[in-house]
Amino acid sequence: MNRGIELSLRTVNIRKRDWSWSSNMVFSYNYNKLVSYAALNPSLNTASYKLTAPYWIGYNSKPLFAYQFAGLDNMGDPQIRLSDKSVTKQPYIAQPEDVVYAGTTQSPVNGGFTNRFEYKGLSLTMNMIYNMGAVMRRNVNIYYTGRMPTSTSLGGENLFSSFQDRWKQPGDERITNIPSYVSNMGTSFTRRDVNYYISGDVNVLSASYIKIRDITLAYELQSAALHFLKIQRLNIYAQTTNFLIWTANDERIDPETGFPGALYKHQYNLGINVTL
Repeated sequence: MNRGIELSLRTVNIRKRDWSWSSNMVFSYNYNKLVSYAALNPSLNTASYKLTAPYWIGYNSKPLFAYQFAGLDNMGDPQIRLSDKSVTKQPYIAQPEDVVYAGTTQSPVNGGFTNRFEYKGLSLTMNMIYNMGAVMRRNVNIYYTGRMPTSTSLGGENLFSSFQDRWKQPGDERITNIPSYVSNMGTSFTRRDVNYYISGDVNVLSASYIKIRDITLAYELQSAALHFLKIQRLNIYAQTTNFLIWTANDERIDPETGFPGALYKHQYNLGINVTL
């Protein structure tokens, strides 16, 4: 089932002899829900599959499910709340009904706002976009046991700096949600399931954001010069992209990259279009 609406409005705000300002606004809303589907393969009717399921009957497309995180115990092991309201850290006990719907990763509301300013042959275009109503998982450390990655192991991954704030001693469960590090892998795997934290609702964030998608400064060669050069058209432009303006999550994580916007590398382009 799918329904929605899309609106578009273009305005010419100022039009003078040598310069003008025009705007274009787009708004769209879409709601969808998977009503029925072929019977689910019984082998996939598990909590672990539901956490990554691309669809689930009764929910909209691209659902995100999560464990109900219930904090750490006095050993630094993550706990979850089951559907019967009980709290446990027993590994691999969760059933599909113990995993809760946290939202959709597909924004139901999105659109854009473009402004274009022109002065003689010079133009400046700014394209702003927005996506609202979606959620995402926070990127967190996944290493809590065994050998930690180094520059020469496991592909050379670095640990997240938040790993420093993990549980280290009894009482830390009151000040942190990050599980303890247990060096012995066998002990860790039989005692707990760190996915209770990694895939817990504590790590589900809003993915709503507003971003300047691109800014383009261009110059269109005027007719006298075109006649002299014996070409039909020449356009020179400079463009830069992806400036995060606002995020609903307080950590300013860019939903398109999964990392803080300050770490995102902008693109810069110079170009020329010639029509002979």
